[in-house]
Amino acid sequence: NSFIRQLNLYGFHKVKQAPDWHEFSHPMFKRGHKHLLKLIKRKIAPSTKAKRSEPSKKLAESATTEAEDLKKRSFVMMDQINKLERQNNLVLRENRVLWNEVFTLKDQYEKLSKKFDALIEYLSRSPSHQSQSQS
Repeated sequence: NSFIRQLNLYGFHKVKQAPDWHEFSHPMFKRGHKHLLKLIKRKIAPSTKAKRSEPSKKLAESATTEAEDLKKRSFVMMDQINKLERQNNLVLRENRVLWNEVFTLKDQYEKLSKKFDALIEYLSRSPSHQSQSQS
């Protein structure tokens, strides 16, 4: 029971309950997103909140909420940037492969073109071609 209270203090909420187990969730507790864990903070105790004056309390809560929102959005943006960087690296690799293919095909074309020119030159000098052209 005290463990469940601790989970609640950190913003975890009960999702499912069975006779022998409980399931909790938190928006910042996601598999593969370790960077979000530092956003999980313990809630301020009610006695500490009561000591603050109302205007400064509201201002502090507003600033805290805005700061947390900005942190969450910045982590989401960092995830998006990382994804775009991975995609960009993939495109760059594919681009390099395609340029290598272009250069290989260009070399093959030039070699075939030289062979074709040599063949035309050979055929134009052959005796059978010369006799046909003279008649």
